[in-house]
Amino acid sequence: MLPALFHNVLAYFVGTNNQGQIDRVGFWTAITAGTAIAGLIFIYRQIQLAQQTSKADFLHRFSESFANEDTRDVIKLIEGNFLTLGKRRNPIIKEEVPVFIIEKTLLRGTKLMAKDRIERLPDEFSAHEIIDFLIGYFEDIGNYLDRGLIDVGMVYDSFGYYIEMSWKSAVIKGYIDLERKEEPDFFDGFEKAYNRIIKEKSKRNFSLKK
Repeated sequence: MLPALFHNVLAYFVGTNNQGQIDRVGFWTAITAGTAIAGLIFIYRQIQLAQQTSKADFLHRFSESFANEDTRDVIKLIEGNFLTLGKRRNPIIKEEVPVFIIEKTLLRGTKLMAKDRIERLPDEFSAHEIIDFLIGYFEDIGNYLDRGLIDVGMVYDSFGYYIEMSWKSAVIKGYIDLERKEEPDFFDGFEKAYNRIIKEKSKRNFSLKK
């Protein structure tokens, strides 16, 4: 029964000759085609694996540059609401520019940072420093996500909290809104990163409820 069934299946796929025998040319053609397809599937999976490894390595190196003392300080100050958006006159361009004033008096009354670290902090950060130390990373992440260079799941695991916390910060959002009066797409990549993170968060929370 089994040989007959096997013969019928082969005959269906590769055909038979005038004597009802399996067409050998068709048989070996099918074998060759099957092997080629299997090879293509293997190569495709290897490429996918290499891409995933490359993305993970890229994000790991990006994380290492993110984990510096200045960035950690800015994160703590934003988390504790110890930054206030203000303006200072720039003597070079002779215009008022945004600055982020550190509320040191309030900060000294907490255990957020060691006293010697607090005293080493400047009285304020320039907008360029806030960009360099923190939100510039998130702008890059949004652009990398757009280009498919990194995976949103990996970004969520490594940076999700910081991206969401920073975007929701009144002082950071206030600065971005201020700049967008002149440049509407200012830090558009950061906003895209935030939206992708929130979408990923919702998807994961939905999965947990199921």
